[in-house]
Amino acid sequence: MLAQLVAGSDTTSNYLRMTLNLLITTPRVYQHLQREIDEGIANGTISHPITDAEAKNLPYLQVCLDCLLHRSTTLPYLAEF
Repeated sequence: MLAQLVAGSDTTSNYLRMTLNLLITTPRVYQHLQREIDEGIANGTISHPITDAEAKNLPYLQVCLDCLLHRSTTLPYLAEF
C-alpha cells in the first residue's frame, strides 16, 4: 500500500513539473493561459481557490493539460536525478 502511495505522489509531482516546465519555456502558452485565468476572475467565473468544476470550464487550460498527458511521459524527468 505504501509503495502505491509513493508511486502516485511521484507521478503527480513529475506531471506538475512537466506542466511548469511547459509554461516557463513557452511564454506564448503562459500568456494565453494567464489571460484566460484573468478573464475568468474578472467575469466572476473563477473563485479563490479555483474549484475542479471551474477549472474544467477553462478550455485552454484543459488543452494544455491534455497535450501534456498525450505527448509526455515522466520517464525522461526521472533520468535527471
